[in-house]
Amino acid sequence: MSVVAAICPGCGYRSERVPAHLVGRDVACPRCKRRFRLELDASPAATTPELPAATTPEAPLATTPEAPLATTPEGPLPTTPESPAVPRLAPPPADGWRVGDVVLGLYEITAVLGQGGMGRVYKARHRGWDLDLAVKSPLPRLLEAAGGAEAFEAEAETWVHLGLHPHVVPCYYVRRVDGIPRVFAEFVDGGSLHDWIRTGRLRTLDAILDTAIQFAWGLHYAHEQGLVHRDVKPGNVMLAADGTAKVTDFGLARAGALGPIAGASGDSGGTLLVRGGGAGTPAYMAPEQVAGGDLTRRSDLWAFALSVVEMFNGGRHWEYGVQAAEALESLLASGPERTTLPPMPAAVVDLLRACFREDPDQRPHDLAAAASVLQAAYEQELGRSYPRPEPRAGSGRADSLNNSAVSLLDLDHLDEAMALWNRALDAEPQHLEATYNRTVFEWTRGRLD
Repeated sequence: MSVVAAICPGCGYRSERVPAHLVGRDVACPRCKRRFRLELDASPAATTPELPAATTPEAPLATTPEAPLATTPEGPLPTTPESPAVPRLAPPPADGWRVGDVVLGLYEITAVLGQGGMGRVYKARHRGWDLDLAVKSPLPRLLEAAGGAEAFEAEAETWVHLGLHPHVVPCYYVRRVDGIPRVFAEFVDGGSLHDWIRTGRLRTLDAILDTAIQFAWGLHYAHEQGLVHRDVKPGNVMLAADGTAKVTDFGLARAGALGPIAGASGDSGGTLLVRGGGAGTPAYMAPEQVAGGDLTRRSDLWAFALSVVEMFNGGRHWEYGVQAAEALESLLASGPERTTLPPMPAAVVDLLRACFREDPDQRPHDLAAAASVLQAAYEQELGRSYPRPEPRAGSGRADSLNNSAVSLLDLDHLDEAMALWNRALDAEPQHLEATYNRTVFEWTRGRLD
């Protein structure tokens, strides 16, 4: 059998015994699972006896299988050394992944959701989890601004470590593909709050206040975990088809900020501090963020309040976040751009005016206080109890640890996954999913009798 050598363009793995008849076809790397096309520049090597292809163990968990060994129609890419010619590998598309691509043999690209100043977002089907993901791929200039791929990964990991909350989009992990750190998060099927505002899907007082309350709860949870978002805006709130609101893109504004950035500090009830305020979107920035000062949860509160103004107006009618107070008064004097929208309740007006005070210390203490005002306004204006229960702090700890463990299996971090399952069961000994997953994991590796 004639053979050639191949080097994976994704991870650099070299296989020196690829059947020559695969030249011109798609093959897959047995290490990183990336598929690529072989194109031969040199003559094939002499015929040698065929040897068995390497194999990998099957996935341990029925519910969250690992990626299987990627194959071509003729079988796995061989790994036995020989003396072949070296083929020229076709590079990946310059404009990124395309619909129909299967990345690492695991993620099937089903849509390109959009591209902005930070990068491109794809919808991908995780073939092992049978789950749709949003995959965020940063632009090279964003990585450079963040100080390189490692610095970007470190900042993006703050989102991963937030854990589970019903009003926060979960981020499963950050994984390098083709040398670029990609952020793998939950795909939310309804689009962004920006989309809902622009298309007039938020038509009633019920819907506006309900969305604002959930938005506030999600931000407050992040603040209690020690993280200031820095880029709060309707574009960073996702809405499911049933109206569930989830805040997204935590840590990515920090990852895109120029220069060194220190981490957040402070206890659960205190003011959170992040050094340097350069990142964010100018239309929603608080004065202290524009000035490059220290950011607190009350900086996010300013941007949140501007997002509420936008919901009641049906669009944004100001250019810079420092114009917030004027934007609110203009809405109250002239009415909303979308004339069918309801008027803003007096209690909400008072709340937003307080949120737009120049001195951060004079603003409401936190997003929980803002949510309480909005919930009271909902009940007073609509004459019924607010239907959603307020999420309890810490109620999803075991769930978060279990999900993180399953994510680590995807990255082949087996010992770390086991440690997280142990922590989940320490926190909640009868947790069903963690018990099942740990037991199956141990059984498939011969650790149980």
